[in-house]
Amino acid sequence: MADMLHYDEIARALRLVCQGAAALTEDTDGTDTVTVSSSCLFSVGDTVVLADASEQQEAHTVSEILGLTQVKLDSAVSGEYTVAAQARLQLAQSLRPEVKWITIGRPDALPAPTRLEFPAVVIEPAVMKQPPNAGSNRSYQQEYTFQVYYLDRYEEGVEADMDAIEKAAGLFNLIMSDPYLGGTCYHSQVVEFEPGPKAEQKLRSKELPLRVVRIEVLARRAEVWA
Repeated sequence: MADMLHYDEIARALRLVCQGAAALTEDTDGTDTVTVSSSCLFSVGDTVVLADASEQQEAHTVSEILGLTQVKLDSAVSGEYTVAAQARLQLAQSLRPEVKWITIGRPDALPAPTRLEFPAVVIEPAVMKQPPNAGSNRSYQQEYTFQVYYLDRYEEGVEADMDAIEKAAGLFNLIMSDPYLGGTCYHSQVVEFEPGPKAEQKLRSKELPLRVVRIEVLARRAEVWA
């Protein structure tokens, strides 16, 4: 039976996007060009890092964007980076928001009290819809909603709310930069940006003094009937 539900695939791609990264879809071959799930996050002149699950990594500069899935680097790749080892191309730390960890789940599942480091991101899968008027006898459309929560330690002061918003704006920019979410959909975008959502009050009721910004993401896929 064909897999017709794609929450996990999209959520994992969204997690990479929030890290300023795109997965490699082909193993490196010793040339200066890498093939990724989506090149939309990268621009000419960006400092990037090739990395994988073994913590192997090397730094490069983007010299050219070759279509939607290929990125040309300033020099040949010296290491061996494979799809099996979860290789990725990632913006240098200075070009992406400071985030200590990213997980897929629900923010109210955080342990209380927690010793986790912040800022952090929690990606929560939400409603999936299949509009009947958008399909045919050959295809159907799926619309996935995800809630992306930016979490940071609570700080007193008049400017604290705006500071959290400005930091979360870095995530907003990353998500909006790749409308294909790592090749998992034909279109996506942020549809809501909410400082101080209900999740913030729930966490504080659990003695978790955190500031929260909620970013709602809508991802659309077109599927062919099996």
